[in-house]
Amino acid sequence: MRLALACLLAAVEYRRSSDVMKILRSMPEVKDAFMVFGQYDVVVFLEAEDYAELTAVSAEINGICGVRKTETLVAG
Repeated sequence: MRLALACLLAAVEYRRSSDVMKILRSMPEVKDAFMVFGQYDVVVFLEAEDYAELTAVSAEINGICGVRKTETLVAG
């Protein structure tokens, strides 16, 4: 079975970056997450069983306190 892969870009409130990173790194679908400079503040690499799960994880990340907006780039 082929996994659904994505790169999620997140804009995060400045004072909440550490809290957001801690939550992201605790999520099993998050394979890597790191802070960057520019239009987005965090890059997250996701791996899920299928696109439905990927959609759910993306929505969950959008709901994290301090996340202002996200953009999900789906591979394949």
